Formats: sequence, C-alpha cells, structure tokens
Amino acid sequence: HAMLLMLAVCRRLVWQHANVSSGRWRGNDAPPRLFELHGRTLGIIGLGTIGKKVARLAAGFGMRVHYYDIARLSEDAEDTLGVRFRLLPEILSTSDIVTLHVPLNDATRNMIGAAELQRMRPSAVLINTCRGPVVDEVALHHALATGRLAGAGLDVFAEEPPPSDHPLFGLGNVVLTPHMAGPTWESQHARIRNAFDNVQRVARGERPLWVIPELRN
Repeated sequence: HAMLLMLAVCRRLVWQHANVSSGRWRGNDAPPRLFELHGRTLGIIGLGTIGKKVARLAAGFGMRVHYYDIARLSEDAEDTLGVRFRLLPEILSTSDIVTLHVPLNDATRNMIGAAELQRMRPSAVLINTCRGPVVDEVALHHALATGRLAGAGLDVFAEEPPPSDHPLFGLGNVVLTPHMAGPTWESQHARIRNAFDNVQRVARGERPLWVIPELRN
C-alpha cells in the first residue's frame, strides 16, 4: 500500500485522471514533472514486518533503501534485505521518498513535525500508511502549500474520518486514501483466517501471532 501511494504521488495519477475525465487532455503537452521510482533513495522509518516488505518491493523497483529503526539489524541481515541503516536526521535529509511504518506511542506522536519537514528535500515526498498522529498535519499542510515539500501520500489521518473542510483536501500535490490503501478483496480471507487463528491460540493459552502494535505490550 505504501508503494501504491508512492507511485500515485510521483506519477500524479489523481491529477492525470481529473484532467482526462474533465476533457482536459494533455497527452501532447510538454510533460509535467512526473518521477520514476527507479534510482531514487527511499527512507523507511520503522523496519518492522511491513517496513521489511516495503524494502523488498522497493528493491524490485531499483530503489536505494535506507532505514531508521530503534532496533538495528545485523550487517548480514541488512545485506540480505538490501538496506542500510541511517540516523533519523540523515534519513530525512537524504531521501527522495520517506515512508512511515511505526506504531503510535509517546515517542512517535508528532514524530514528523515542522523541524523534521524542514530537513527534507523540497523535491521529496512523504508517505504515511501507519498512524495519522505520527505526522503533524498542520506542519505538513504548510510544507506542501508553500512548496517546501513536493508531495505526500496519506492513508491515515489524525482524526478518522477527517473533517470535510480538512485543509489537505484543497491541495493538488497530495494523494489521500481512507485507511484502505492496504486491504483488497483477495486479502479478506487471510485477514479473517488470521483473526480466527488468534482466537484459537488464545483459547489454548498461547500468545496471539497477530497483534495491533500499540497493544503488543
């Protein structure tokens, strides 16, 4: 789901769809600023199960993958996954795309605020598919509206559903999805199966395998 938002933002798919569907065909115009993922640097913040899956997919697109996590992998594990550890400030300042995959807790609430957005490249894109309050939405809106940040893809919001007059709705450099960037028709069976497996494990006195990160402890 993070990769889909990256593609949608970098290829400006919503803008392209709106032009075609409203009769503003731009196929022969000078090309707008559309970007490839190949050769770009992806910064993953939070290299858990989902972060690792994103790293593998990004490698398939020919991206350089850096990561920041409170638990660093061994060098062998980094080599196997094709990632390199960087401190958070370096992730922000050197990445073309930053994608967030952290749980929501006291340490990650407003983890990406005005100071962090200021560190990012003006050409960079922020992707958030983890938890809305990890990003300061007021600071993000300002960065996007002033051109301090090129774009963003958000599947989550501080308030869900967000209010109808949310400032981000008026921007043309964002792609927004209603906390549905991940689930698909095909994945529903696996989601139900996992939930049932959890119930069976707890009934046997075992620990569940599938746990919401914020409830893990």
